[in-house]
Amino acid sequence: MGDKAIRGLNCPSCGGTLDIREGRNTVECGFCGSTLIISGESGLPCYFVRDKITREQVKQATFKWMGTVDKSPDLQRSYKIQEIFLVFVPLYRIRAHALGWILGKNERKSQDRTDYDLVEKKIDKIYDWNTPSCDLRELGVEWVNLEGDVLEPFSVEQVQPRGMIFDPTIPPSEPVKKAFYKFQDWSMDEAAVDLVTFDKIHFLQKKVSLVYYPLWIFRYRYRNRTYQVVYDGEDGSMVHGTAPGNNFLRVLMLVGTMFLGMLFLTSALRSGDMGVAFLGFLMASALMFFGYMKFRYGCEVIYKMTPKGPEINTMAKIKKKLTIDGLIEMARKVK
Repeated sequence: MGDKAIRGLNCPSCGGTLDIREGRNTVECGFCGSTLIISGESGLPCYFVRDKITREQVKQATFKWMGTVDKSPDLQRSYKIQEIFLVFVPLYRIRAHALGWILGKNERKSQDRTDYDLVEKKIDKIYDWNTPSCDLRELGVEWVNLEGDVLEPFSVEQVQPRGMIFDPTIPPSEPVKKAFYKFQDWSMDEAAVDLVTFDKIHFLQKKVSLVYYPLWIFRYRYRNRTYQVVYDGEDGSMVHGTAPGNNFLRVLMLVGTMFLGMLFLTSALRSGDMGVAFLGFLMASALMFFGYMKFRYGCEVIYKMTPKGPEINTMAKIKKKLTIDGLIEMARKVK
């Protein structure tokens, strides 16, 4: 991830425009030579991201999202808007340059044996991670995408007229510790070594800053229940959302998967092969479990954006990527 642009700060001594490199705590004025310290909450560099999405765009995006097949069929006709407002939430942004080596063995299989090749992988990468610095469980937000966003020096006078500002309530020590655990795991994934025998990774140029990020909150009522959708105020992507599920689709998924599961199982049993029968049992169980989870948790659709991509409630519960296409492919192999 590249460095972010930072702009909009003038020298208090001469009024000249300052050229600030993101992540620095000090800057020298090119006009008068004064050295200035940049700091925010708890002595951290403090920035904000300007909102670019309008209230009308939020309304249109939510209306479109309500029209998908997994939502209640009459949702678009029956929902009532409660409130739409913009907030700026504080995030700890942690960056570090990971530099080191990971040694180990990679598995290599041949027809009748398994061999191991000695490998050594160099880690040389900049990692970037952020997490809320206050409790945002009510909004369902755990992470936002800062990549490519323009960071501007934070000032209450400039940000407060645009929307509500949340105050940081979590000290940075725990989020920073958690970030470096993540960076360690990411380094291991980057190396892709099957059996690690030695690793030594140093984290250099550690930078922690506080970024106030814009989020649009859309709250609405449907059949005496309140639901909420949260949007990224910079690029308009959905961060978190809840909506009533489609009950007809829930029942259809349950009945349909039960029927297909029993069809796979009976077909496998008729083959007379124990291996095929066992595979058919596993396929039928997975398919029926998939249908049950869709039925069990489909009463409310919960969307959440994570660093690995979007998650929907049922898939997050299953914890495995069971798809209809994958099950069909398994069925073809059984036949």
